[in-house]
Amino acid sequence: MAADTAMYAAKKAGGNRLAVFNEQMRVAVKQRITSEADLRRALDGPLDETLPVWFQPIASSAGGRILGAEALVRMRTPDGKILGPGHFIPAAEETGLVVPLGEHVMATALRWLMNWRLELGYVSVNVSPRQLSEPGFVPMVARLLAEHGLDDPSRLVLEITETAVLSLSDDLQKRLDAVKALGVRIALDDFGTGYSSLTWLQSVPADVVKLDRSFVSGLAGDVRKSSIIVAVLGLATSLNMTVVAEGVEEPDDWRALAAAGCPAIQGYLVSRPVPPREFQRLLWETPAPTGELLAL
Repeated sequence: MAADTAMYAAKKAGGNRLAVFNEQMRVAVKQRITSEADLRRALDGPLDETLPVWFQPIASSAGGRILGAEALVRMRTPDGKILGPGHFIPAAEETGLVVPLGEHVMATALRWLMNWRLELGYVSVNVSPRQLSEPGFVPMVARLLAEHGLDDPSRLVLEITETAVLSLSDDLQKRLDAVKALGVRIALDDFGTGYSSLTWLQSVPADVVKLDRSFVSGLAGDVRKSSIIVAVLGLATSLNMTVVAEGVEEPDDWRALAAAGCPAIQGYLVSRPVPPREFQRLLWETPAPTGELLAL
């Protein structure tokens, strides 16, 4: 195992080089093994308890009304501690366990969306490259839509990252087209973090652009960031896409986004991710008018 770990480290560093197994690698291997074991245990348990799905609001920049929500999975340890995705998603990706995990998250998100169908416009779910590579991915999405009786599939938004787009093959392109044929919407997550971002817009059949927090933080005092956001908003509008600004934490940045015409925001200033019952209270506190529900 030590030799394999050193080999993978050498390849990750660019290949054609030597890497010596060290203490740091040993700790990383131990953490990965532990994470995988914890995830397998959680997947074998009562999923709503061991892998609870929380929700973070996506709100109108104009008035703060909740329009949608992003579903975010957590892990509950046997002693009751809640772990964020950073503790287990890398292991899920490496082992392929992200496939059953992703199905659980999507099914749970749809179930809650149906519970909140009169108050919430849509729910978004993150989809990894590993999930997209599965031939059964699109049939799984279609089955879950049918099982949960979602009358308008556009109320489900699948978020894909730059990593997924960079590995976009003909098969994956066809898979995204098949997702769109179901009526499900696609969002480009973390937009602006990579050199290929503009290429994304012409190669992916996307409906939503999620502007990365790096462009949002400090926006109110940065003319260059403001110019970039105005340009992205204009480009998205011309391509019939809408924009969500992520990582909004300061009131001044919220005001600047609203002034620039960004329709929706997401971040700690609105709310951290919270369990479903707490999210339901947020919905009751800020009900969205019917006309706004599917605005994004």
